[in-house]
Amino acid sequence: MAIKRILELGIVLIAVLAACVPIQEPGLPAQQLSVPPGHYDDVLRFPDGSIFLAYGREPSYETQMARYYVLSEERFIDIHLPDDPRCRRTEFTAATVQPNGHLGFSMECGGYWPDRPLGPDGARLIVAYDWETGTIEQIVEEPLPTDTGRPSWNPEMTRGVMSYGGLLGTITWITPTGMEPMTITIGTGEQSWSLAENLVVMEDYRHGNDRTTEVGIARNPAWSPDGRYIAFWASTNVIGRSGMSRARGIYNLYLLDPETMKLHPILEGVQNMTLLSWSPDSQWLAFTGDIGSTKDSLWLISADGGIPQFVDKGGNIDSYPDFNGWNWLNNREIIATRCLDSNCDQAEVVKYDVNEVVNSAQ
Repeated sequence: MAIKRILELGIVLIAVLAACVPIQEPGLPAQQLSVPPGHYDDVLRFPDGSIFLAYGREPSYETQMARYYVLSEERFIDIHLPDDPRCRRTEFTAATVQPNGHLGFSMECGGYWPDRPLGPDGARLIVAYDWETGTIEQIVEEPLPTDTGRPSWNPEMTRGVMSYGGLLGTITWITPTGMEPMTITIGTGEQSWSLAENLVVMEDYRHGNDRTTEVGIARNPAWSPDGRYIAFWASTNVIGRSGMSRARGIYNLYLLDPETMKLHPILEGVQNMTLLSWSPDSQWLAFTGDIGSTKDSLWLISADGGIPQFVDKGGNIDSYPDFNGWNWLNNREIIATRCLDSNCDQAEVVKYDVNEVVNSAQ
């Protein structure tokens, strides 16, 4: 009887796993778009629906210029970013589109002039580029640590969320004043922790007290366009690990209701996951990652959960990342950039019609 019971449980377990792990099918057809050759990175979508393709890896240090290809107008636009007079070199990174339509950047000093007052030493400023005046405005009062990520704001820009840290990574609130801890508990029992605990563990680590194994990792938050949810990745799987073994965690995807502070897990078992991109109607999320044996691929998941929908495998070469950037052209189409060579000096820009995928899941 015991052997029979074990066999029955094994059959049930196999059935459950088979239902949870998607089967890779041929990817959706990728329509290659005609764009000038070169390296394309992030895909930025503005509230009016226009798409900017980031051309080059970061704004040029020599010219302080960010170049974008405007897809609908089939032309380049150059944004000249002003130098901070306190810095030998002003570095702008992590471009984002803010809900008010401004471009957001993280700004740091790359060295200081010896005869001038220091800027925020070892810190990062969150700024916005004003299209009309061509000036930069600091929109978060306090300087932030350099290992903070790109902020994602609610529609009113009164509160946002951002990643902080690497192998001790967590998620914090951000306001026009500065950074605040997020007291959300992830997981249950021994495999649980509060996102705010990571901040204490980081401080202890700086003072020689290594408590790395006590916390998980959370990262890549994205606030939905309608303001209802914050999506983010979190791993309880790394609790009990230290060092680089924490880099190989298995992540779950959560939605947080910022009003009730309730969590809704919508996807489990993803590795090497990346940034999350909401559809304009806040119904779907796009991301890249590994699910089961399907590696480095572009996926969709409904905000209601369910089985993740496979869109396509990565680029044409064995490089990482297979996809540089991706975003929604509209609620039924996705734009992505992919490397064409090992250094990613050349990238292609493709479009996917996901209408059938979205409709079949509804």
